[in-house]
Parts: sequence; C-alpha cells; structure tokens
Amino acid sequence: MISEILKSTRSDYLRYSIPKYIVFKGNCIALFYTLSGLILVLYTVLYGIIYAKSYLYFDNHPQGTMKIVLSDARSVDWNLQLENLTYCHGNISCKDADPMSLNGPVETRAVTIATFIKERKQMLTNSTNSDHYGTYSEEQYYTKGPEYVVLKIDHAITASDSSGKIFLRASHRKLTGYLMDINGNPVRQLNSDQRSGKPDKLSLIELLKAAGVESLEKPSDSISSNGRSFRKRGCVLQVNIFYHNWLSTWFHTSNAQYEYRVHRVPYIDYSTKEIINSSVQINPLERLLRKRYALRIEIVQSGSLGIFSLSALLSTIVNGNIVFTIAIWIIEKIAISRYQSYIEEEYDEANYYHARTHLCAKIRPVKIYLFIFCIAIVAFSFFIAQYGN
Repeated sequence: MISEILKSTRSDYLRYSIPKYIVFKGNCIALFYTLSGLILVLYTVLYGIIYAKSYLYFDNHPQGTMKIVLSDARSVDWNLQLENLTYCHGNISCKDADPMSLNGPVETRAVTIATFIKERKQMLTNSTNSDHYGTYSEEQYYTKGPEYVVLKIDHAITASDSSGKIFLRASHRKLTGYLMDINGNPVRQLNSDQRSGKPDKLSLIELLKAAGVESLEKPSDSISSNGRSFRKRGCVLQVNIFYHNWLSTWFHTSNAQYEYRVHRVPYIDYSTKEIINSSVQINPLERLLRKRYALRIEIVQSGSLGIFSLSALLSTIVNGNIVFTIAIWIIEKIAISRYQSYIEEEYDEANYYHARTHLCAKIRPVKIYLFIFCIAIVAFSFFIAQYGN
C-alpha cells in the first residue's frame, strides 16, 4: 500500500508538462496582443534607451570641493557713491565696510553678508546675575551696497562608476558653466575662455536676480517682517552647482558642464547675534551686542554624470522583456477564460497540432529579429563607448 502511494507520488513529481499552443482568431485579443507588444517595445527603445539613456550608469551623488573668496569690486565695476543709495538718506544712516568684515561667521560653503545692523551698548545691571544686562545706547545702520560684493568661487568634481572607479575628475577651470534664472534659462556663460583658468565671479545682485529678487528694497515675505524690506530683514539663497554630461546631447554623453541654480527660501529672514569685545572692554561691566540682518548664500554641489554600462543596458532590455511577458500572460489568461468552452468543444488533436505549427511559424521569425536587434544595440553601444567622447 505504502509503495503504491510512493510510486504515484513519484510519478506526479516527475511529470513534465508541455505548453499547448492555441491560435485565437478573435480580433479583440489580437489587437490587445499587438498593441501591448508595440507599446512596450516603443517604451523600452524610445524612452528607456534613447530618451532616458538607460544604457548609462549615473553617478547622482558626485563628490565636490570648493573655495569661496569675497572681493570688493563695488567702487571699480559699479562706481557706487553714497549719494546714489536712496536708503541711506532716511532716518537710518549707512556705513561702509569691506567684504571680509561684512561676512560672518566665516564658513566653507556659505557666506553671510550683513545688510542691516543693530548695535546695543549694554551694562550689567545686577552684579549677582551675570546674564542680566540693560541697554543704555542703540545704533542702527545699513551697510553700503552689500549686494555688489563679488563671490570668487573655485570648485571641482569627482564622479565614480558602479565599481567605485573614478571616471571623471574635473575642475571648473576646464569646464563651461552657466548662471541660470528662476525659470531654468541661462543668464550668463561662465568661464567661456577655459584657458584663462580663473575662478567664477558672481556678484550678489546677480544671484538675487537669478532667484527672482529684483531688489533688496522689495518687501520681505517672512512671517515677522511686517512689510519691511529684504534689506532690513535679510533672506536666504540656496545655490546649487549642478554638473552634468548627458543632458545637452540626445545620445550618449558630451563634455561635462555645470549650472548655477539659485532659489530663495520663502518666508524666511536671517539674522545673527554676537557679542563684540566682551572680554576687553575698559569697563568689564559693559558689552556690545550686535545683531546682523544678512543675505545668506548657501552653496552645494550636486550632479548627474553618466558613463556607458553594459549591465545597465542589459537590465533595461531584461526589464522590458519581463514586462512584456507579464502582459502576454495576462492576455492569455483573459483569452482562455473568455474562450474556454470554445477550446474544449472545438479543438481536437489534429487542430491542436495545426494550431501549434501555425503559431510557431509566425513567432519564430519575430524572436530571431528581436535577438538580432538586441545584439545590434549592444554592439553599437560598445562602439560608442570605445570611440565616443
């Protein structure tokens, strides 16, 4: 008894089922089959391979370095005069200062240029409480033309492939760059003469206009501004130096280039507080509290740099084939459930073999053409990778 059960179980496990090929002569099923195959092939080839360039490996997190130096070109390039600044003729005066003193605190990837300053002279009012100071004098003033300070930026980028091998190491001095406006259109070309080897020079007024701020006299949109201007409340600009080598060409890659993409952080003002010379005052009970409203520029480096990858190309083709197989499987299930009674009643053994032969005769050439097409894509991609840019 037990041996018979084991024998039947073994025979069930060792069975091999051969798929049956059936031809459905329904126009609806044929239309779905044709359209699904056409759409998936067009998606894989036109969008995946040609438009999205899925035959490339993309390093979307390249490593970057930079150095920022402030320059005072206000009296040379713009010829600023105190009498030309309308905001200096009201109740609040203006004071001139060099860019180094306007910037504070000093940071590697950001600058903070003061636009409006409040200075309060305070005295310790309670000797038993060292934190209790009272203000006995206050001065407010604008800084002269801070938006005309120039940033000199040196930067470089390094990109790696999937194995960690570096395939691109470049400095901006050998690349072409652009300052983009808020709509993504180029405003100015940077480093057009790559032989000069000079840093990028951008004035703060250029960055403000690129972010959509035409003037610091415009009212701030911060919650606590109460209609006061950007000059009096400060603001924050985020600058993204974006590197790419494939967005400007329709196929494969081109020479790397970079873009300055600037936007203002909405509803945010910016200010800092600092105690000046608190330990060297003549009177140890006094201190100077300075509050600086400032234009803060935060600079980051990012990008999308691509290199040909056979694994990425094969992955795209395989993914397209998987999706196509799933689509055909769904269509077959719909067809069998729709025509199940017709299959059982009409198809005998002779018709089955005829249907199998008829279908294979149509499918076999298609498989051969698809195989040749895939081989051609791989060969062409290898040619571009070897003899391209």
